[in-house]
Amino acid sequence: MNQVGVCLFDDPRTATGGWASVAGREAERVSGTGRLSSDVLWVTNLGYRDYQRLNLIRTPHIFDEQYFRTSIKAMCSELGLEGDPARAACHLSTILDRVAQSGAEILGVNIAQPGYRYSSLVSTALHLPSMRQQPHGAHASEIRAALTQATQSNQAMAGVQRPYGASCKGFNYPRGALAKWLLSQPYPISNDWKELKQASGQTVFGVEDGQLIRGTKAVRQTLSELGEKAAVFLRVRVLDTDTFYRPFATFGAGANAPRGWAALPEVLYLSKFCKLSVSGGFRCSAGRLELPPGVDLANAEYSYSRALMLENLWVGLATPLQGAGQPTAVGAYMRAYDRVVCGKAAEQFARNSFVVGSYGTGRVMVYVRKGEEAAAARISLDAGLSPPMDIAQLASGGQ
Repeated sequence: MNQVGVCLFDDPRTATGGWASVAGREAERVSGTGRLSSDVLWVTNLGYRDYQRLNLIRTPHIFDEQYFRTSIKAMCSELGLEGDPARAACHLSTILDRVAQSGAEILGVNIAQPGYRYSSLVSTALHLPSMRQQPHGAHASEIRAALTQATQSNQAMAGVQRPYGASCKGFNYPRGALAKWLLSQPYPISNDWKELKQASGQTVFGVEDGQLIRGTKAVRQTLSELGEKAAVFLRVRVLDTDTFYRPFATFGAGANAPRGWAALPEVLYLSKFCKLSVSGGFRCSAGRLELPPGVDLANAEYSYSRALMLENLWVGLATPLQGAGQPTAVGAYMRAYDRVVCGKAAEQFARNSFVVGSYGTGRVMVYVRKGEEAAAARISLDAGLSPPMDIAQLASGGQ
């Protein structure tokens, strides 16, 4: 397989009848999965549950809608392709085939062995030797636990219900710009971990009842200075969260397991609206990631396919190592950076009385009622996000 096709079934629950296109060619009607050529990697509009239920997980050339991470549904919404499946299949197969060709040229990623997700192929190709080294020494097990608990990909709503009559809409940071920013930040680049000890046992700082706790500015400055040269993971307890932030930024909401550790960027962000207790941690050297020579961060902002490839690149770097199943320090830091920047955008929606459903991987999911489209579009643009096409059209008076 060296080409990508897109098949949009009329009814994803049955996968019978739909429109199919390969690498941008004119879409054709197909009667079902049996008409999809086995020498093409097919991305469909099947959700993962339907994909499993129909036993297509055992068909090596057919994949669910999130093979390239961003779902087919989301791309149709972003690009205004909803309601015209033939046109959508043609456009999306052009884009996704270009992603695969760019990945092969720049990263050496071969879709002939497609794996579970495209980002998993990137993960295998890109993980640096320092990322593959497991923590060792007297504190190895505690460091592994710290990396696991510090890694969270999605922040979920907590203690709030979905507004009646509202639809959940995704607002995205431009993928190329976000990838450029994320891949330019400092990351852990060493496996030489040093323990951070505190003579007093714990440090309490942050915000309580809307006021800075005494000594918070000094603690933040000390941590910020430490973070200029080191990657830091801290043992943390959240003692209180400001009531405004609780519905969308509660620590650990959306995590796979209880959390007691966080990367330094997240700790500094939490200290703006939480009362925190920090009791030591670990640090290692920090620096810039060494990316493959062909990765061009400067020009990726102007191409949808290149930006999507870069999204898969950084998500691949943030993915736990295959086989070991162990989150990496780079991945924990990358996810922290991502959720912090998404959290700042989510805050702007919340301050304008919108309910935030979740955020992460460059996207903020917001509940929008009919008549609120213009306000949602304005807020998203002010926050540096792109609204989905239907919201943008309604906000501008289009149909």
